[in-house]
Amino acid sequence: MEGLVRRQATRVMLALRDGPKDLAGLAAAVGVEQQPLKDMLAFLASLDYVAESGGLYEARITVLDERDRGMVRQLRQLGRQAIERWADDRYAALARNSTC
Repeated sequence: MEGLVRRQATRVMLALRDGPKDLAGLAAAVGVEQQPLKDMLAFLASLDYVAESGGLYEARITVLDERDRGMVRQLRQLGRQAIERWADDRYAALARNSTC
């Protein structure tokens, strides 16, 4: 059951990635009936992953998919560079204060 819930939640979040949808549009995008979808949306709203306003549901968290692979790769590289610069700038002080 847990795997099924996870797969359905993933499909809902991916369907909301591109913007808000009403219940009928979301049900069509996910391929489920509206009542089970309402239950899933209530669950996701309880986690603060989804919000409803004026009949539209929207993701409240960032949803990444395959289209974001290049951006994520660049962000990881920037993070590595920032950590390397931080360590380079502070290495001498860290080495002096180290007890090892």
